[in-house]
Amino acid sequence: MLHTLWFLLLIAWFLGITLKIGWHTAERFIIEKSQIERKWAEESALNDVLFEVLNRGFKPAAEHDYSFNGQHFRVTVIPSHGFVDLNTGQANLLRQIAQRTGINLDSLLKLRSKEGAMRPMISDYAALNAQLGLASQQFACIYPYVTLFSGRPSPLSQYMPDYLKKLLGRLHEESTSVISSDNGFTLGDSLRIEVKPHPIQPTGYYLSAEILLTGRLDTPFFIRAWQHLPQCQKEF
Repeated sequence: MLHTLWFLLLIAWFLGITLKIGWHTAERFIIEKSQIERKWAEESALNDVLFEVLNRGFKPAAEHDYSFNGQHFRVTVIPSHGFVDLNTGQANLLRQIAQRTGINLDSLLKLRSKEGAMRPMISDYAALNAQLGLASQQFACIYPYVTLFSGRPSPLSQYMPDYLKKLLGRLHEESTSVISSDNGFTLGDSLRIEVKPHPIQPTGYYLSAEILLTGRLDTPFFIRAWQHLPQCQKEF
């Protein structure tokens, strides 16, 4: 009798463990499925906007709302010339950004191109993170201000996000815009396209891509950067 009782208890324990494992497996599957669907929806929204840019043109600093399978996103399109270039930007502009975000300016300036160099020293964002030892949150807080794909000493104010205008103030800049048209983007323009959940989730992630428009029929664009980034948690 006692042996039977122990045997039944053993079976009950084994079934409990099996059900627990099954529950965790199902939960993990649901989470992974949700994450895959989210990434698919983000990429679909970005691709739709890029198609519009290539075929119809969007005005600079465009903002659009998209919905896919019940998921809602806000997509922004900003020329890279609206951000401070980490390689070619004026040191005083980078100093203001460093003070705002808490990064080490001296370490950043040491990574920059030397005068007369043929190629920039900071080639991509992964290299920037590695060489400065930035944590994901540190990079998330500096990224909205900077780019690697402008090539300008200062950003063009007509394309700067409002928060960057507020930080840097009025800038002296060339009178002629490098963006081809006020009515849309054309070949040679470099764009930052960001896809964020709408309404914004302060602790979530978003997709950001930087795209070069080539003007070629076979390869009309080139992806310079493609990143899933956390929202910056630092309050400025």
